[in-house]
Amino acid sequence: MIRVVAKVLVKKDKKDAFVEACRELVQASRQDEGNIGYTLNVSADNPLQFAFIENWRDQDVLDAHMKQPHFVKGTATISECADGEMPIEVFNDVW
Repeated sequence: MIRVVAKVLVKKDKKDAFVEACRELVQASRQDEGNIGYTLNVSADNPLQFAFIENWRDQDVLDAHMKQPHFVKGTATISECADGEMPIEVFNDVW
């Protein structure tokens, strides 16, 4: 299994647009083949810090997800709302 953690610090005036774009992205992504889990989380300490936590069957289905129209559209809006870099970490199960 592949796990993705993608963090986004959102501009204060873009929070509503970000949340709406994420709602559509998360709902559609949960339907992608090979998706095991896909959540948007907000920091307990900073209401503008978010993290996507995703679980995928394997790299092939993750690669296919990143080509889906809902992913391309969602990430474009997310990029416009982000305040700086969006670090993304990919993890593989050890056991």
